[in-house]
Amino acid sequence: MEIREPESAAAERIREVVDSSMTTSFRLSPAQIDGLVDDQFADETVTDKRENDEILLQVAETGAEIEGTTVAGFAEGRLEDGWGELRWLFVDPEHRGKGIGTELYETATETLRDRGAEHICATVLEANTEGHDFVERLGLEHDGDRRVEIADESVVNYVYTEPDVDATLPGSTGEDATDEEFPDTERV
Repeated sequence: MEIREPESAAAERIREVVDSSMTTSFRLSPAQIDGLVDDQFADETVTDKRENDEILLQVAETGAEIEGTTVAGFAEGRLEDGWGELRWLFVDPEHRGKGIGTELYETATETLRDRGAEHICATVLEANTEGHDFVERLGLEHDGDRRVEIADESVVNYVYTEPDVDATLPGSTGEDATDEEFPDTERV
């Protein structure tokens, strides 16, 4: 498996991985999933994110030994005010259980630290039934909630941070389910 920045040709496969992962793991209607995928992962949106130096995009690509080479996972992060935030992490359900999510998380957070992140957090949509367990298994702790707008819908994100972090998240008021955005509306 190789983890690397995606090429522009990978945008369609990223959308497929995101859609499949959300359909399997999120308590959202098909219309909500379609809206979120269209809003956050349209080809032009992925292209814009690829060109933004503050945003980290990585894909996990399987080797030929696993049913041919394909993008099996995707992670998006960003750096702001000393924080590295893992906003989205998806693994194609057909490739789960192989350590892809863990390797994506570790590589993304290491890259964010290399770019200057002093602290790491991950945000997980409330509707992501498997995401909460995943980040807790990685050692992150629930540190509050935020209400954000995604695809014209108000949703709640759970914010997870490393243990014993004594720093204020950018945009945070320290209260749960605020209308504050960190740092903007996209999340894990």
